[in-house]
Amino acid sequence: MPETIAIVDLGSNTTRLNVYSVRKKGEPELVAEAKRKVRLGEDMGDDKLLINPAATNRAMEAMADFAQILAKYPGTRTLAVATEAMRRARNGKALAELIEQTTGIPVRIITGDEEAYFDFLAVRHTMGLDDALIIDTGGGSCELILMRGKTCVEKTSLPIGSVVLSEKFTDKGDMSAAAIFRLFNHVHARLSQIDWLEQARGLPVITVGGNHRAAGKIWKNNLDDDAPLHGYAITRENLNSLYIDLLDADNNRRQAMLGKNKDRSDIISAGLSPLIQTIRILGSKTIYFCETGLRDGVLYDTLYT
Repeated sequence: MPETIAIVDLGSNTTRLNVYSVRKKGEPELVAEAKRKVRLGEDMGDDKLLINPAATNRAMEAMADFAQILAKYPGTRTLAVATEAMRRARNGKALAELIEQTTGIPVRIITGDEEAYFDFLAVRHTMGLDDALIIDTGGGSCELILMRGKTCVEKTSLPIGSVVLSEKFTDKGDMSAAAIFRLFNHVHARLSQIDWLEQARGLPVITVGGNHRAAGKIWKNNLDDDAPLHGYAITRENLNSLYIDLLDADNNRRQAMLGKNKDRSDIISAGLSPLIQTIRILGSKTIYFCETGLRDGVLYDTLYT
């Protein structure tokens, strides 16, 4: 009989559930998935570092919904992990305890290094490249991983996620020229702290995360290209052109560009800045989109290590 494993990702922007059927031989099969826009990192700030009551309520509602879904799969082994918002917040541990008390789902708050490693595992198992710089810009943090020969050589996590940057530098997603300048300086300063980043010079970049996937879908839609997003590649010039269009657009236009992902209209422009700055620093010419990520990495870590 196949085993059922569920992975919950309590991200700083979106909370997601994947349920897999796992047999002794063959790849895991995704049998159910769900996501909720929770924005755990919303209005947390650098000084308060507290998950606010509204975000807490949204998280509890999402986890209650997930518990109902999981009730359809008796005997499921459930692994729930929380990322930057809950690891930075002073009340993150208390929220994890409340979720377990209410839903029976234990939540593990992972480190930035663990988050980066899970991203690496997802890429290693699902992408064909051997050497690349992997970047995952989530709501609260940005993970960068140097992969050589399908081995994780270096990794780091920086607090420059899409929600954090958007609240700091944008007005509901809109930015003045001065704000764009300040944003890019801030991101560049953070990236400059990575002492190993120069080792990735010239390598292709593999993007992970919802904002990156949303950008890839915009590009494909503009071309009326129905090719799968996973493994899809664009050039640096393509990405820069797309980014200029996003910066020129107002919120209504960004929502139209994003389509089903329109709830990202206030965070996508600032949220893409770590990727834009990274490819400029490294001179990378090709950007690949990866549809797997943290949840898949947790699953592979559970199955194969």
